[in-house]
Amino acid sequence: MGGNTDDSGLRYKQTAVIELERRKFLVHHIVNPRAPEDSIKERIASERPDVVVFGHTHKPYAETLGGILFFNPGYSGKPKFGTERSVAIFHCDEKEMRYEFTPL
Repeated sequence: MGGNTDDSGLRYKQTAVIELERRKFLVHHIVNPRAPEDSIKERIASERPDVVVFGHTHKPYAETLGGILFFNPGYSGKPKFGTERSVAIFHCDEKEMRYEFTPL
């Protein structure tokens, strides 16, 4: 996922897809929910996830677009770029998905 100052020398898959509680989650480091790059747009179209989880901006974000929840849990590390530190708790079962952002 690296590629910028987030790169710690560890190597991860660029994109991962996991299923939890019969929900599909697509995880990708950099996603612009309103204008995804072609490669991630194609992956979203082929995987048809319920949720796209991303990071990079360090800002909490949750918005449903085209029936998909785009979700950024925020950033809990050392303060950067004047953003508030936060964590997110994501609750998911067969009936519902809900989340809570908690400032640190």
